[in-house]
This record gives sequence, structure tokens and C-alpha cells, in this order.
Amino acid sequence: TRGFMNLLFNLKPYEEGAEYIVRNERHVTFVENEDMKCAIVQIADKWVNRIENHHKTGDDAIKGEKLGMIRMGSQCDLFIKIKKDFKLLVKERDYVKAGISELMEITG
Repeated sequence: TRGFMNLLFNLKPYEEGAEYIVRNERHVTFVENEDMKCAIVQIADKWVNRIENHHKTGDDAIKGEKLGMIRMGSQCDLFIKIKKDFKLLVKERDYVKAGISELMEITG
């Protein structure tokens, strides 16, 4: 689709032809500890009807554990505020795999 091609080839505006980015089902999970706070936003694409969420409010998050799943891919945004030094292990537009790809390393 046109919107996906805009994202894939870094053509702006990204959202043109991809209204699902702002209209489709989404699920937000907040995770925090003494060193960081993060928000994970799962956004279903236009062919996906729902997002599976495996956690409830107050559940503990365990390193490497699946928080949820969007069938057939879609989009997941990650917003992180870290109080320690860190090194990013990925760059913009990298493809990552849930539970496999390391995104960053805490260095401080």
C-alpha cells in the first residue's frame, strides 16, 4: 500500500495513504522501575482486527517476556526515559524481532 511504501522508502508525509497509523486499534503498555520508564505502543495495521495483550495493570514485566502480539506484523513504537547511561544497538528503520533483538545496553 501507499502508506507502507512511504514508511519503507522514507517518503514524506509518512501517513499519506496510511490513516491506520492514527485510526486503528492500539494498545499502550507502561513499564517502569527505579532506572527507567517506557511506553510500548502497539498499532494494528489496516488488515489486522485486534491486538493480543498478555498483561494486566500491575503485572510484573520480566526481561525477554512477551507483553502482547499484533497478528501479521503492524507497528510497535517504544518510548524510553532512562536515568543511566546507555548505548543504542539499533538505528532508525532497523527491523527488530520481538524477544530476540537487543535494542540497547545499559552502560552506567
